[in-house]
Amino acid sequence: MTTIQTSDIPDAITQKYFDGYIDVRYDTVLQKDSFRFTSAATMEEYNELIKDPDWELCWLANPTRDFPKEVAFKVESMRVRELALNIRTEYVDGKYVIVADHSGLQSMQEQNVTIYYRYKVRIRKRGHLFMEDMQCPTHHVVVEFDYAQTDIHFVNVMNFFLSKTKPAIRYIPSRQKYHKVEIEVNDWVFPKSGVVFVWVLRAEIHPNFWKLSTPDTRRSTRSRTGPGITGPLPNILPEQSPDTQSE
Repeated sequence: MTTIQTSDIPDAITQKYFDGYIDVRYDTVLQKDSFRFTSAATMEEYNELIKDPDWELCWLANPTRDFPKEVAFKVESMRVRELALNIRTEYVDGKYVIVADHSGLQSMQEQNVTIYYRYKVRIRKRGHLFMEDMQCPTHHVVVEFDYAQTDIHFVNVMNFFLSKTKPAIRYIPSRQKYHKVEIEVNDWVFPKSGVVFVWVLRAEIHPNFWKLSTPDTRRSTRSRTGPGITGPLPNILPEQSPDTQSE
């Protein structure tokens, strides 16, 4: 993940999101000549879409007015072996769909291939989590979460992999000072299981943050509802990862 580096949208919006670049690689027997991607606005829609094996990937993204769907979820590149696929977008019955295909895939049918693709998403900073789950039975899963180019203070890892083998978690470069987490399951993993990375932002450990988030009870004794933070997070200087971080 990275901070958003663009001048195309207002700072007030860029400060609310990270850019997430997700790289996927897997080996399979090729049985299709095109790959379809889409996004879902609700968990109910997501659960329905992932039942259909025709979808290569479904991304769960809550609707927002901050930017269009084409910006919230985008497939940047895809290869089968060394063949770069053509990527286009279309709307089917009002649904935003990304299609990757190439005529050269016909000659690879029923062959063992390696598939690579990268997609980009917008992730809310105050959402405080990123989840990666398996949409089909998968053997030998490795998930890496790199937040070196963000204002995240530390990350906790919560895995919910359904497998006979216990996941191995590695902190890079060290357990005391890490900016990347790798989790590996060297066994079969069942669908709808995976891992959640939960973070705390640097601004959220700053004293000014607690002044914003804690109501001043000395000013009024009347009950308040929903006092949540509505203003921007306090500005702080960039800092290195802390010497001691929470697991």
